[in-house]
Amino acid sequence: MGHPIEQLGRSQEVVSLRGVSIDVLEQVVFWEAEQFGVRTAKDRAQLYRAAFGATAAGRTDSSPWGYLECLVVLDTKCQEPLGAASLVRNDLVWCKRNPGLSPWLSSLFVKGKMRGRGLGARLVQEVARTARSMGFSELYVAVCPDKKDLNKWYERQGFEGFFGQKLWAGFRIMRKDLRCPATHEKHLGHPSQR
Repeated sequence: MGHPIEQLGRSQEVVSLRGVSIDVLEQVVFWEAEQFGVRTAKDRAQLYRAAFGATAAGRTDSSPWGYLECLVVLDTKCQEPLGAASLVRNDLVWCKRNPGLSPWLSSLFVKGKMRGRGLGARLVQEVARTARSMGFSELYVAVCPDKKDLNKWYERQGFEGFFGQKLWAGFRIMRKDLRCPATHEKHLGHPSQR
């Protein structure tokens, strides 16, 4: 198991995907392939392994996505993954005209039975904290504009529309300012209230 990044509850913590069991990795890539499509679970697992290998060797991930970190909420009692998210250099790989923004919150997913418990917000917070620790001052996410509740949820996490109402490749691009930690911590409340 990886080193805990953030303790959530008695049996839940956010850890780096690079330090978890193969079973956890396989569950996460299955979710991602099912939820987001484009790449198969096998392709995603290979990309993660290559990214983890590059990082371990002191290199950057050379995949088109440029994985910087991959996080998973893990139930430590049974080693069950409950949600996951990635920090990548480019989440619009498939887009012919890339806006040149970086880094991106990518592949945020929380298992159905665990939704509404703050795990997604914790993953966003940890991805933002990781990006800030790497020297980034902004974090981006691409959201389907027709998913109004999801757009509002990202706004509650401190993201705002970047191009106004204009869409990029059919997505609403949202930006989170990472320069002032208090700005995005306020969206989650005081740590004692989590």
